[in-house]
Amino acid sequence: MKRKGAEMPEWLNGGRTIELAPLNGRGIPPLYRGCYAMAKGEMDGMPVEVALDRHAVRLTPGSIAKHMEGIAALTGKQAVYAADTIAAQDARRMVARGVAFMGGNGNVFLPFMALRLTGKPKPAPVVTKLGVPAQLLLLGMLNHRLPVPLAYGAAESFLPYSRGSIHAAFEQLQLVGLCRRLPGRAVQLEPVCTGRALWERALPLLQNPCRRTIEAPQVPEAVPCVTAGETALAALTMLAAPPQAAYACALHDFLRLPQKPHALPAADEPIVLQLWLYPPCLPGTDGIDALSLYLSLRHLSDERVQQALEQLLDDFPW
Repeated sequence: MKRKGAEMPEWLNGGRTIELAPLNGRGIPPLYRGCYAMAKGEMDGMPVEVALDRHAVRLTPGSIAKHMEGIAALTGKQAVYAADTIAAQDARRMVARGVAFMGGNGNVFLPFMALRLTGKPKPAPVVTKLGVPAQLLLLGMLNHRLPVPLAYGAAESFLPYSRGSIHAAFEQLQLVGLCRRLPGRAVQLEPVCTGRALWERALPLLQNPCRRTIEAPQVPEAVPCVTAGETALAALTMLAAPPQAAYACALHDFLRLPQKPHALPAADEPIVLQLWLYPPCLPGTDGIDALSLYLSLRHLSDERVQQALEQLLDDFPW
């Protein structure tokens, strides 16, 4: 059986509850034949006429209901509307009108079989890296800057993000198994473990905060900058300071600069300026976040840097 030169879809022909056979459409008005590819069969012993939407015209739930009534009256059989995809809002309207339907996306209503399905379950999204809001919430908990359990109010006070972004971050932290929601009506999260154990568990999911590195003649005064890179690492560990100082600022602050650093007058010592996905200082602090500093340098193969990073973690107040 063909539909616009293509075979009937597998999901419609292959179900166990229905066996379909071609229908040449004799006795079916041209209006219906133009809108639907017709098939006849049985569902749990009940004869049915299946009308598969050709998508030749846009059909509303109201027009589909009238067409199914017409087909049922002409054939004396139960009419079932079918389409590759049936939107949730269209499905609700057809259910209200008592229209039997089957959708390739799993949206099914067969009242004569007492069957109602609301679509195929969506697979859980695969998270390979935490988003910025989720990463900042995790860093806030590891730095003891956020209360545990964590509620929406504390998270919104800590981060300059919308409630929607905070909600998505909460969902992401649960999805990757770093936090769990506590029982109760209020949404509250607690980490599945604490301290360095939580850090080690989260490490594969954490992003390098440094998006770009540029050379600038001097530190731009119009944006908040802090020492970063090996310069900051040297101040916190036994690592020797690099010959060129490194600083970091948030990328969104840098993009708002009326005059970019390369246009500033040259200083005696040019600097390396790192542009970060988020401010290098956590809210309420004035120095670079040590854990974010680790994330910005862990890709370096220099053995001296790797040893200093291990010292940084050992000295961190878990």
